[in-house]
Amino acid sequence: MQRFASCASTHLVRAANTLVLSLTRCPGCDARPPGPRGACRACWSIMLDPVRTADVIALGRYGGALGAILRKAKFGGASVALDALASHLSVLLDEAGVAHLPVVPVPSHRSRRRRRGDDPSWRLARAAAGARAVRALVRHRNDGPQSRTRRDARERNVAGAFTLDGAAREAIAGVPVVLLDDVLTTGATVRACRAALAEADVSVSIVAVAAIA
Repeated sequence: MQRFASCASTHLVRAANTLVLSLTRCPGCDARPPGPRGACRACWSIMLDPVRTADVIALGRYGGALGAILRKAKFGGASVALDALASHLSVLLDEAGVAHLPVVPVPSHRSRRRRRGDDPSWRLARAAAGARAVRALVRHRNDGPQSRTRRDARERNVAGAFTLDGAAREAIAGVPVVLLDDVLTTGATVRACRAALAEADVSVSIVAVAAIA
């Protein structure tokens, strides 16, 4: 019994050490301690190259440290990675003059939410915008990850896949919104969401994404 208790204690100590390390490592390089914005200064200096156009703002191009942080936030459930992205996205929203607008995330289908246990875009919107995040869109079809789909098929996959949630209509009626997603690739999903919002007379002021692929 004493040997069992000793082994159990050892495993608990190792698990605790692993947890502490996971919380104190930079989600970009997995080595240096994270800075006040979630990732170490070296990773942010490498990966942050904001993209600003009339329609889109992004932290940078997908890949490297930014890609690593995105994957950990999206698939690993790492709160430090999510906080790092949200912190910088909130700064971009402020610089673009849209920090006061409702933020509408591109939703996952309910089957994917059940499988993952959450909705990454919703978590990112809540972390970046707080109470201004509005679950306004509903995704009715699940056609699988768009990243695995050919460019010419993406438009067909998402056409008509989104509608405006009735309960959210009043919250954003007559107010321009920020449409938020994690990664922008061909823009097919964003265009489908814009169309769904336009049908309810809701305009998109700007699209905010963590990265452009």
